[in-house]
Order: sequence, then structure tokens, then C-alpha cells
Amino acid sequence: MLYYDKIIEEYPEYRNRVDILFTKAFVYDNELKDKEAAREAYQLVADTYPDTKFGKDAKTCLSILHMSDEDLIKAFEKENGIESK
Repeated sequence: MLYYDKIIEEYPEYRNRVDILFTKAFVYDNELKDKEAAREAYQLVADTYPDTKFGKDAKTCLSILHMSDEDLIKAFEKENGIESK
């Protein structure tokens, strides 16, 4: 995370900054299992880059961040018209 933070802080105009911010959020979420840090990082991406692919993805991640695997499956099935077994 230190390298991500270094790039974010020292190169604020870096053209791929949103990629770094989203990756940082993703690592907090999926690798470190730090949901609060992930929420803050995803929120920053969603607020700062709302109309980008990463901004939209961050909004989606925020909406499912605290869902269990079972809840995610149910939501997916409901959204796609799939009946649960």
C-alpha cells in the first residue's frame, strides 16, 4: 500500500491515478479484507471520478461491499431472472 500511496501523493496529475486509487480499494477489499478502508477508498474513486469506468465500478463495489457470498448470489439471480435452487 505504501507504493500506491506514494504514487497518489507525489504524482497527483498522473494520468492513470484513478487506476491506482481503484486498485488500492480493491486490495483493501479482496486481499486485506479491510472493509472500512475499502469503503473509504471506493468512495474516493466514486466521488472524484464519477463518470469513469472505475468510478462506476467503485459505486457498484460500494453497494455490495458488506454482502455475504450468499447475498451476492441471491442478488445476481434476482437481477438476472434466475430461480434459486
